[in-house]
Amino acid sequence: MGETPGDRAGEAGTRLEGPLRFAFWDVCEDIVRENLARFTAETGIPVDGICVRGDYEAEVGARRHDEDGPDVFHAQRAEASLWADENKIQPLDEADPIVAELILGMDAPLVEGARDPAGRLLGATYYNGGPLALFLRPGRDAAFETWDEVVDACRKAKRDGEAEHPFVPRWHATQTGLVWSLLALLASDGVLTLEDPRAESALAGALGFLSALVEDELVPPASLSDRGDRAALERWATGRHLMTFTVDYLAKDAAEIAGRPVSLPAARLPGLAGTPLMPGHALVCLRAGLGGPRRAAALRLAAFLGGPGVHRRWLEERLFAVPRARLLGDAQVRTAIGNAFAAPDRAASVERLAASRAAAVASPISHRPFMLAWTGEADRLIRGPLLGERRIAPAHAAARLLEIWNRLEADHRASRSG
Repeated sequence: MGETPGDRAGEAGTRLEGPLRFAFWDVCEDIVRENLARFTAETGIPVDGICVRGDYEAEVGARRHDEDGPDVFHAQRAEASLWADENKIQPLDEADPIVAELILGMDAPLVEGARDPAGRLLGATYYNGGPLALFLRPGRDAAFETWDEVVDACRKAKRDGEAEHPFVPRWHATQTGLVWSLLALLASDGVLTLEDPRAESALAGALGFLSALVEDELVPPASLSDRGDRAALERWATGRHLMTFTVDYLAKDAAEIAGRPVSLPAARLPGLAGTPLMPGHALVCLRAGLGGPRRAAALRLAAFLGGPGVHRRWLEERLFAVPRARLLGDAQVRTAIGNAFAAPDRAASVERLAASRAAAVASPISHRPFMLAWTGEADRLIRGPLLGERRIAPAHAAARLLEIWNRLEADHRASRSG
């Protein structure tokens, strides 16, 4: 991996009172710790890596501003929006040479996506959550113009005895689960914000799609009880289902579970626009209040973790989307990506994944400080009354979701003007 702004050694490590504290979520802990060890070896700055295995938002959110809390931490984009609004994140100073060099090599749209409404850069992009992709079984290529066509194909597969539950959804009960799938459906129809005049109609259509999957028993019945990605991946890895709609990098995880590639990206994402969405935008952030040598060391760690060497490793080893599109043109990277896909379709799969990522957009909804609150209420409404209990119609649920959003926005505006 090449040198990054965070790679350059200096004296900061020798002036710290204790190691830097870095909090990260429970994803690929071994790779994270190896990256931290490399940072320490190259800079002399010690780091205490804290892997948070429970509710990350609750645990880190409660301590992110404490002097004995983490100095540097992961934040999903919605978390960063909330914590920055609460003045608990120290924005990156773009006049600092380390930051200037860091963002110079990043894709401009994702640099912009890391800013708050005031234009402050909230953190270094670590990797991106998404985009979501429609995967088919290898050898079962198909193109769908609309999500209704997807439902029709699933109904036929069930009727013909090809699959009892043709569709594997990503509906787990976390901030990155069911609601991310909903937002990706909206984006595929060209709706990126809930202020869009088409939002209510698009919501009703997306919720109608989800409802049809449940009502016609096209999805495994346990899907609404999932607590994370693993259960859905294990279902998909069996090869007993026709298609799945999930984060594109999980094709790698599914192949590892199955012991063979099991995913073929669809030629086109269904929907009026077919726009792929990256609902997640993982940042490396600094705690507000840091100063002196500790701030300097923390900035170097953030720059290292958001640098090209770490980004390349995430892309090659875990297929994570990173904010450096040019890496997808590297022959070694493309070979590594291809390992997640079956040989007959490998070249086409890599091209489709690369094209989807090139067309993907970040989610403006995640930039609102009340996004996490809305996510919780939206998940409960969709998972319970709409899909689990089936006692409200999609159009009613769509109207309720907009009412909740508008209420939270008004409450936030009032809290800032009071």
